[in-house]
This record gives sequence, structure tokens and C-alpha cells, in this order.
Amino acid sequence: MNTKLVSFRSYAKQRGISVSYVSRLVKQGKIPTHDGLIRPIEADEARGRTTLVGRGQRRWERRHGADVARCVGCGAMFPTANARENGSPDPQHFCEDRCAAEVAAGKSRAEIRAWLRERALDNGATRKELGRDGIGSWFTYDDPRYPGDGRTE
Repeated sequence: MNTKLVSFRSYAKQRGISVSYVSRLVKQGKIPTHDGLIRPIEADEARGRTTLVGRGQRRWERRHGADVARCVGCGAMFPTANARENGSPDPQHFCEDRCAAEVAAGKSRAEIRAWLRERALDNGATRKELGRDGIGSWFTYDDPRYPGDGRTE
């Protein structure tokens, strides 16, 4: 048996989960610890017994339908039906026509996200809203500079 012990932070990073989630499972007694450290194999087995894998994806599908994609331009998850309504030239790859135009112009994802953030702030979004909701809420603010940009779900 592998006796390697790791910290909460190291285990979370290795498994692609948050440190707070690991801490919560330890506090609830679902993951055993050894002098404040975790044995990864034991923790994986414990998580397998207690974690609902894919819960977030299933929630997204219930709310938005199973036909979703990730925008090549901004990185946002979006229902492809909305992309078609928003005039996207390629609904499987772009959430809206502006993202496609920005990619065609050679802009990076960071530049596109910065532009979307600026657009949302200019049109009434608050920094608190953008921080809490993420990029998905940026599309709900009309931009008078670009006709047809009032994307809402």
C-alpha cells in the first residue's frame, strides 16, 4: 500500500478540486487524515463513496439542455440554440458573432474577456456581479456601440 502522505492543498491540486472542498470532507469525517495529512489512495476511495460525480454538469444540462459548447473566443459555456439566435456564424464554436469577429482579428482569449468585461461595466454591470456570476452574466448587458449585442437568456 502506498504510504505517501500529502497536504490538503497538494491533494486538491493533484485532483483538480478546491482546497475548501477537501477541508470540508475532512471536517465531516469523510476523508481520513494522518497527523493533518492525507493519504491520496484512501482519500480517493472515500471521495468515491461520498461524491456525486458530474453533479454540476447534470445541473447545467437540466437548466440549459444537453446541447452546449464552450466558446473558442471567450471560453464561456453556452447553449448552442442561443448561439444560433445570437447570430453566431458557427454555433458549435462561438457564443456570438462578436467573439467570432474578435478571434478572426487575432485577439487572445484574455483580450476578448477583457473587452467583454469592459462592455458589461460600461452598460451597468457592477464589479461584484461580474465576480460572482462569471463571464456568463456579461452577455446580459446591452451595448449601444454594437447593434444586436443585447444577449439575454
